[in-house]
Amino acid sequence: MKRQWRIGLAVAIGMAVYASMSQAEMSILDDFSADSSGKYAGKLVYGSGTATYARNANNEFEPTLSGGNPEYVWYWNEGQKLRVGESVSLAFQIYTSAGNPSAGINLCTNPATAHYNNNNVYDFYVQWRQAQSRYEGWDGDNSTPILNIGTQTGMSTITVTRVSPTLFVWSVQGGGLTLSDSYNNPALAGVEALYFGIMTYRTGGSGPPAKYDDLSYGTLPPRYVIRHVGQADPTTESPAWTLLPPWGQGSWTLEGGSETTGSGTYDYWKIATTSAGAYYQSPWAAHYLHRNWVMEFKVRVPVSQTTIHNACVFISDGLDAWILAFRTDGTEGVYYWPPGGSWPYPGALLKAMDVKSDYHTYKMAMRQGATDAEDVVDVYIDGVLVTSLTRAAVYDYPASLGIVWGDNTGHQGSSSDMRFNYVRFDSNPSNPLKGTVIFIR
Repeated sequence: MKRQWRIGLAVAIGMAVYASMSQAEMSILDDFSADSSGKYAGKLVYGSGTATYARNANNEFEPTLSGGNPEYVWYWNEGQKLRVGESVSLAFQIYTSAGNPSAGINLCTNPATAHYNNNNVYDFYVQWRQAQSRYEGWDGDNSTPILNIGTQTGMSTITVTRVSPTLFVWSVQGGGLTLSDSYNNPALAGVEALYFGIMTYRTGGSGPPAKYDDLSYGTLPPRYVIRHVGQADPTTESPAWTLLPPWGQGSWTLEGGSETTGSGTYDYWKIATTSAGAYYQSPWAAHYLHRNWVMEFKVRVPVSQTTIHNACVFISDGLDAWILAFRTDGTEGVYYWPPGGSWPYPGALLKAMDVKSDYHTYKMAMRQGATDAEDVVDVYIDGVLVTSLTRAAVYDYPASLGIVWGDNTGHQGSSSDMRFNYVRFDSNPSNPLKGTVIFIR
């Protein structure tokens, strides 16, 4: 990330703070309760065929595509454009019909000349692949699809945030789908504002690829806090965590409980696996990882074997992997993920200590520098600074964005048992260096 990106980020945060006073949340530009066809500039950006504006009986946008293989984009043409610090979102549900129907958001520099042949359109979308019977995520960074994003059961919301002139973070949440990713295009460094539009696509035949609702634009709230507390099921908390379905050939246990250790009595949420994996993910964190943040949690880890991914708290910001992990085999203690290595990634020892017998408080605090090389994550254990990790000291992980806690592997033959008293992520801490101690009893 170059210095100009950080300047852009400062502007983005400043805009977000202003938005918190003026509009707090994004505004709906079009709820399709009336004919809004005159507010869009429609453009065929790929393939051949035709498109017709239409609304259904539920006041949802439901355009019809016909012939060939048209990708048709309905660019918003009422003045708003996507700048640094701003977001655009759209609700959609794909019809699982023939023709690989797709839905999402498209950006361009000029609707009049928007076309893939001109290298001036940028897609973020979900596609239903009939032959594979699955949903896939796609953007300009992907030569292969983003898989395992779920099965759509209702309306989902796609959100694209322009973090810097060249970096975009996007997510899909709700309706059975979960996806977080980023897209980087250095060619957009000098482009101040981008048009945004509703992306539609299908091949062959005639019909609507999807239905759409609530095209929204503005600035996301300046602060994002998500937490887990005690015995609560993380998927029922507010905001709710997403459970990545347990996988593997083994077994798993997900349950709340309470226990007494040498330091007190603690409520917890237990994740225990054998030859399987199960973890929780934050649905919106991807839009908030390019600023200072703090991740703090209290946990006891009775068992974690073979790999650091068996019991961990993992933040990936599209560049690197910031992970605090635990192993009870070999040298017991706290581990992190250094550069290099190969599966099953045993990790590097951060601190040898007893993690099995009692609860301890762990914290990662990001301090962003003027460049990526100057970024530092301070690591605290029980309120004491243990080390400061730079990007050069941790594993390069550009493939993913998000927050994960639990067992991030289905490694055959390994077991894990971790009991989280609380987990808390804060995207805009007032003082990321200040130690805190929280007890949930």
